[in-house]
Amino acid sequence: MFLDSIGACDVEELPGKVPADTARYHLFRFKHSHEGDFLESNVFIYSMPGFSASIKERMLYSSCKNSVVEAIQKVYKIDIAKRLEVDSGSELTSEFLHSELHPVKSLNKPKFAKPAAPSRGARRITKAPPS
Repeated sequence: MFLDSIGACDVEELPGKVPADTARYHLFRFKHSHEGDFLESNVFIYSMPGFSASIKERMLYSSCKNSVVEAIQKVYKIDIAKRLEVDSGSELTSEFLHSELHPVKSLNKPKFAKPAAPSRGARRITKAPPS
């Protein structure tokens, strides 16, 4: 693993930074507004292009992901607001990032309904009742 590129990019340029044939880690500062506040949220993105990457590369990136995030947070003191996994760069739109960082909260959550017990049919008598 190595540093492929560094520098500022807009959310519109982000999909072009994600390679289509190799796995990569991306650290993106998403500048956006939410409920009237301007925010800069750090997003860790793990991109895995499916089966075009070798098995060794997929396993390496997958197994090192948590260590990389931990190093970013502890060594470099960068707070990560969200961790994402994507197949391709086309998923990375402003709307997608905003919905991942600020999910819509439903005010009327349905309560958990316990499923009915399975029907056992009519009761059968297997022994004659004592007389």
